[in-house]
Amino acid sequence: MKDLACIAIGINQYQFLQPLSYAQQDAEALYTLLIEEAGFVPEKSLLCTENSPPRHDLPTYPTRDNILNLIESLCQKEIQGGKGLWFFFSGYGFSYKGEDYLMPIEGLMSEVEATGISVRSLIDKLKTAPTNFVLLLLDINRSKNATTDDPIGMNTIQLAREMEVPIVLSCNPGEVARETSALRHGFFTAALLEGLHSGDCTTLKSLENFLSYHLPELCDRHLRPKQNPLIVVNPPDKIEEVILASREQLDGVVLVSKASELGLIPSNKIIRSQNLSDQSRISESNHLVPEAKGGGENIDRNEIRFQTNNLPNLGEQTMSQNTTQPIKSDKSFLNKLILSSFGVAVVLLLGVIVTNKSVLLDRQAEVRNDLETGSRPMPLVSEQDNSAFEVVPQAVSSSAMRPEDNLSADSQILLEQARVSLGGISASRLSEAIAKASQIQRNDPLYSTAQQDIERWSQTILDIANGRALQGNYQTAIASAGLVPDFVRPVYQEAQQAIEEWDKLAQQLQTNQVLLTAAKAMIEPGQASSYNKAIDKAKEVNPELPGYEEARILIANWSNTIFNIAQLRAERGNFSEAIRAAELVPPTTPAYDKAQKAIADWKIQQRTQDKT
Repeated sequence: MKDLACIAIGINQYQFLQPLSYAQQDAEALYTLLIEEAGFVPEKSLLCTENSPPRHDLPTYPTRDNILNLIESLCQKEIQGGKGLWFFFSGYGFSYKGEDYLMPIEGLMSEVEATGISVRSLIDKLKTAPTNFVLLLLDINRSKNATTDDPIGMNTIQLAREMEVPIVLSCNPGEVARETSALRHGFFTAALLEGLHSGDCTTLKSLENFLSYHLPELCDRHLRPKQNPLIVVNPPDKIEEVILASREQLDGVVLVSKASELGLIPSNKIIRSQNLSDQSRISESNHLVPEAKGGGENIDRNEIRFQTNNLPNLGEQTMSQNTTQPIKSDKSFLNKLILSSFGVAVVLLLGVIVTNKSVLLDRQAEVRNDLETGSRPMPLVSEQDNSAFEVVPQAVSSSAMRPEDNLSADSQILLEQARVSLGGISASRLSEAIAKASQIQRNDPLYSTAQQDIERWSQTILDIANGRALQGNYQTAIASAGLVPDFVRPVYQEAQQAIEEWDKLAQQLQTNQVLLTAAKAMIEPGQASSYNKAIDKAKEVNPELPGYEEARILIANWSNTIFNIAQLRAERGNFSEAIRAAELVPPTTPAYDKAQKAIADWKIQQRTQDKT
């Protein structure tokens, strides 16, 4: 499936919202995978991040205007027909008055309609592209602090059904999409990348099946609340629609052509992979070592996947009649070889049994003795288990344990205690678990398992700290990150760098809070000049830190209050005082335009009053 296009947008450093850590990496990784592995056309694809290069002289910095202009240009001018268009967005999304919005880099929660991109208008623009289908992948709903009435996603679900565009959401409405330093991605994008890279997600149905299992499992593995992806498809039969080329479609023709160039397949016998049924695909076990070229020249086995004389039976439709007899001969020879190999294996097995008869009888006696005395196998934690609680039995009796296994048993207890102590996940509990698991010595068989747990728990501590920092709780974030042990590198180094940055932000945040407190203290009810001074003080708040949104709200409210004071004075006929008050409404505030218009009216009324 060729001629696919994509648009990938990822935003980390929002101007007026808390920054994200890996949204830009999400978009870059997906864009690269689709171009390099999935056969998407670079000339018809778009990457839009803070660091992406310009496209045809158009800036790709992810502002609202840039995004909309780029989408319009791509859909109406550059695609000019194609199989499909993928749209991916990683960043903030909000719901306002029942409508869902994606937030560009300058987006404001207080002005969602004016600064956001509505999902409805986005779909309208994407549907103008002359393609067979449009697919939306939205890794949004990352914020716990949205103050809107409806959770993000409800309107998007309705739009997917109404406008018949398949949409994949990173989580159900009401859940929170998260990112993690352990993966350097959002959980949804990490699962999506894994599925696409595997080659198993070629239809909407297979994509749904993969994400529905792997995304919650990935969250469990990293001890985070589950995210359940949501795929909305209307009409329902579109769920079987092919959205991506299979590995065979992407690689088959190239591989066969390469083999032909090397002389391993005659050019008149090249078999196109798209003509093969699923049952006739060539498995790795059927690949034989290619014969060497003339002169003893070696052939790179990675370059050549198969030869025509090593192919399984492909039927009359895929092979010429003159190859039937060699295949039958090969089958006869293989049958004889299998029978003779089986006979040799039986003889060897009987020899092993006779030779070790006494050992086997002794082992049976040990097992029988354990059953009679009530001994039970000792449970060991599976090294592959990520849930930290499930145990699997080890089929070794206690009487048969080696001396060093006693050490492992004690360590097993420590590791069990560490895992069970997690209970409710928190930074302090994870720290306690690390302390217990750290007691397992290097020469212990469970040391490797304990170290893997310690590294995973350390990364989770840092994730928790990052989450608190995103909410502006820098002091608690610093305290959490300080629990990462210094022997777990590079997680410890990353935690220390974050602590240094958060400490600076905490100091600046404190400055913001001091400024807001001072501004509020300046207010004298009924005195327009006091509100004007308070606004000047609030304008000193750093726009990149928590507290700025509160400052903007206060400035807007205070400017309206100044105008209200001016109106009261005008209603009493005191136009000169009303004009002086209205002139104190600062530019760029919501009441400024109303104040300027009122001033012009009041001046006319004042001249009329003076004449009378």
